[in-house]
Amino acid sequence: ALAYISTSYIDNKKTLANLLGILALAALLIMSTRSDILAGYPNAWSFAICLSACLLIYIGKRSHNIVSRLLSSAPLVFIGSISYSLYLWHWPVFSFAHYVGWLQGIPSRLLGIALSFVLALLSYYLIETPLRRKRYSLLKTLTILAIIPAIAFSLAYSLTQKAQGFPARMGQRYVDMERALTAYDPSARQACIDIGNIDQAE
Repeated sequence: ALAYISTSYIDNKKTLANLLGILALAALLIMSTRSDILAGYPNAWSFAICLSACLLIYIGKRSHNIVSRLLSSAPLVFIGSISYSLYLWHWPVFSFAHYVGWLQGIPSRLLGIALSFVLALLSYYLIETPLRRKRYSLLKTLTILAIIPAIAFSLAYSLTQKAQGFPARMGQRYVDMERALTAYDPSARQACIDIGNIDQAE
C-alpha cells in the first residue's frame, strides 16, 4: 500500500510538473509574439514573463519532465551558450535595420535573426572563449574594449551623417516631403527656424 501511494504521488508530481512546464513554455512563446508587451513597462505582461521563467527553472530543478528534456537538448543548450552574444548583437542589428528602414517584412526580420546568429557565433568563438582562457596586457585590453569599439562607432556615425540620417527609415512619404522642402529653399527659412530671428523674418 505504501509503495502504491508513493508511486501514485510520484506519478502525480510528474504529471503536474509536465503540465506546469508546458503551460509556462506556451505562455512565454505566446507572449514573445505580442507587440504590446512593452506598452507601459513594467506591467502585468512583464510579471507573467518573470513568473513563467521562474516556474520553468523551479520544475526543471526538481523533476525530469518533458519541457526540461526539451530545453536540455543539444541544439537549445548550444543556443544558450551563445545567448549572451546573441542578446548583445541583436540590438545593433535590428536597431540599425529599423533606423534605415530595412525592417519591412518577415524576410528582412529573418535575415536580421540570421545575421545576429552569425555575429553571435563569431563573437563567442573569437572573443568570449579566448578571453576566458587568456590574460591580456592593459594595452591590448584597452584596444579590444575601448579603441576598436570607438573606431566602429565613429565609422557608424560618419556613415549616418553622410547618408543624412537615412531618411528612408521614416517612410516614402517623409522622403518625398524632404525632397520637396530641399528643392524649395527660401532665404528666410533659417530666420524662421531660429527663434531669436523671428522678427527679422517678418
